[in-house]
Amino acid sequence: VTVNNIQSINASIDIPVASLQLLAGKLKTSEKVIVAAGGTVNRVAGWVDGTLRRTVNLSVETTFDVGGATGYSPVVFQANLGPATGDVEIRATEDAHPVPLGGNALRRYWNILAPGFSLADLMLRYNPTDVVGTEGNLRLVRFSGGSWTSLGTLTNPIAHEVIHIGATAF
Repeated sequence: VTVNNIQSINASIDIPVASLQLLAGKLKTSEKVIVAAGGTVNRVAGWVDGTLRRTVNLSVETTFDVGGATGYSPVVFQANLGPATGDVEIRATEDAHPVPLGGNALRRYWNILAPGFSLADLMLRYNPTDVVGTEGNLRLVRFSGGSWTSLGTLTNPIAHEVIHIGATAF
């Protein structure tokens, strides 16, 4: 599938693909873009506005070209413990989390589903306009079971990214 439409392409079903070429615009889906095992994703511009499922290999960085309505916010995922290969799903949501945390936050959050993997490194990139409060005071937190868990101050405000080495829950 090639996305080369500045206006974006919209779908409301799962979209299975052998390869995905992101040349311009968004591929927006309320469901999932599912890249086949061994499939490729090549990006020049544009992103998936929805859930992107890719097969990842242990110890290999895999970029998930996701974003929201107005911005690209990719995630680099490297599984370090688990099966040799497995499916990972990532979705970026361009809005404040529905359970507010405080004055320093992003107007963006990511949902990551990585069954089978128990240790991974993550790099999450955001846009400067996503920041509410002071960017240097951002903290990486995880919301699960109705509560927040702090994972530390791991932001790189110059590059507008959050890096988490050794994530054990997704």
